[in-house]
Amino acid sequence: MERKAGKKISSKLFIDISNEQGDVPFSEGDRRLMAEAASAAFEARLAEAGAEGAGDAGTDAGAGNGARIAGTGAGAGDGAGADMRTCSSAGDGAGMGAGGGDGAVAAALAAGGMDADVCARLVDDGEMRRLNREFRGVDRATDVLSFPMAGDGLETDPQTGRAILGDIAISPARAAEQADEYGHPYSRELAFLTVHGVLHLMGCDHDAPEGEKAMKALQERALAAVGQARPASNSGEAGGPGGSVPGGEAGAADESALGEADAGAGSAADVAAGNAGESSGCAPAGAQPPASEAASGNVPGAAPGAESGWAGYRAGFACLAGRPNTGKSTLLNRLTGEKLAIVSSKPQTTRKNIKAMLSSDGCQIIFIDTPGAHSPKNKLGEHMMRSVRAAVRDVDLILLLVDARSKDFDGQDLELLKLAEGARIPVVLLINKTDLVQKDSLLPLIGRLSARSAFEAVIPISARTGDGLERILPEIRRLLPEGPPLYPTDSVTDQTERQLAADTVREKALQLLDEEVPHGIETEVERFAPNDRGTALEIYAVLYCEKESHKKIIIGKNGESLKKIGAAARLDLERAFGRKVFLSLWVKLKKDWRNDAAALRRMGYGSDAGGG
Repeated sequence: MERKAGKKISSKLFIDISNEQGDVPFSEGDRRLMAEAASAAFEARLAEAGAEGAGDAGTDAGAGNGARIAGTGAGAGDGAGADMRTCSSAGDGAGMGAGGGDGAVAAALAAGGMDADVCARLVDDGEMRRLNREFRGVDRATDVLSFPMAGDGLETDPQTGRAILGDIAISPARAAEQADEYGHPYSRELAFLTVHGVLHLMGCDHDAPEGEKAMKALQERALAAVGQARPASNSGEAGGPGGSVPGGEAGAADESALGEADAGAGSAADVAAGNAGESSGCAPAGAQPPASEAASGNVPGAAPGAESGWAGYRAGFACLAGRPNTGKSTLLNRLTGEKLAIVSSKPQTTRKNIKAMLSSDGCQIIFIDTPGAHSPKNKLGEHMMRSVRAAVRDVDLILLLVDARSKDFDGQDLELLKLAEGARIPVVLLINKTDLVQKDSLLPLIGRLSARSAFEAVIPISARTGDGLERILPEIRRLLPEGPPLYPTDSVTDQTERQLAADTVREKALQLLDEEVPHGIETEVERFAPNDRGTALEIYAVLYCEKESHKKIIIGKNGESLKKIGAAARLDLERAFGRKVFLSLWVKLKKDWRNDAAALRRMGYGSDAGGG
């Protein structure tokens, strides 16, 4: 989310998404995300080619960013026997145009202000192998294949007048595996493969270093636009400070003629280009700009390098870590001056890593608020702890919070310290909630904790009252590496407004419900769009719970409890979005959803929610 919106863009992308596989669940949320990601890639490429701008183009059918979902792909082919051309009006697949890397496709679209069509198929491994065998002579299942339509010029649909960009095949199974490998959400990988495929349809390529660099920049710009900006962790994707990919170099280029990545070097995103049977390789789909590129200003939205006026500037990632209820989210909100993380007295309020950006004239700090470190009792807990470990390993520094009422570190604190020491990451120890203890008890506690590790600093604070917080930012700045901003300086968070709305509803439920209920609650926003007159936001959200008895508690007698949750959430949302909000809430029973891998993926917890 950013503080200011971009310009309008005249061209729109219509995407037909056909689901032809059943191994990995595919929800309406996934469909919307693909549409938004495709549109963001389309707009970013047009902006580069000289279009009017690449800002928010409005929404249609919940797609966001100007993307139009052209249908569900009914009759789009029968799986293994279907040809890519069957899901569009582009004719047969015999003469697929290369698209090329010279920007001719994007330039033609930008010049004419044309709308465009893309067909996306979600296929299983069998179909992906067939496509690879037929068009590339490779007998394996890859993650994405692009089939550009444009050759010497754009082809248009005679009925709609829209340009036909071509087709994309995506393997959700491969996306799930790669998300697990890289340690980021399934949604991020699905969005990445969609963006990668659309950019290939619009003439982007990475055979040459300059083309590779430009394509990476466009990918990051598009992903950031749909709330899927690169994660701070680089444990699998080159998105954190280290910028590494498992088993290979960051951003390792594809070296084989058939587009195969080096073993272990990331996902093998491939493009079938030119006439059938010819192909040009894609770099690993998980590969992102390495840290050296970020430092030279090649990250989308980042400022130029030090040689262009950023000498002495510092930027990097600071992870807020600690046990549940140590005040991490309260501190994040205090330091940034924004209500970005939900807060309650219930443990495990934060379930996902939240990224918040604080920019000043000389420094940009990207805070990572993590779930409370605990011993997991279900698959949701396992996912949360993997998120914590991934963040702790791959940031520039760690802010470890402990409760001033503690006697010593517990096992989870010590695990976090061990991870930090193994990765040689500096740690600042923050002893929070000093307003709840006698001052004379702090010195002995500081002595005990300081003996456990070589902390960069030990700072007693109260996130609730603000006491001691003025010492934190100077310490962070001192420990961050020199380099330009890693995000646009007006960025506030990587969360979308839809995510913020869902979290706000859950926060009010946590604050208003009995102790036993909140742990089994999750929220999902099914609609987030302006009303017909554009005078207010319409938000439809579902509260999931695990037990019938909990459902009755959430609703309350005559619906009173649900009304209180809705009223409190609506007030916060109106303050956050600066406009009137119509909020509708439903309660649904989803038994044992915290141990249901498919349900967790649909709720945005990624493929690693399945355990392992």
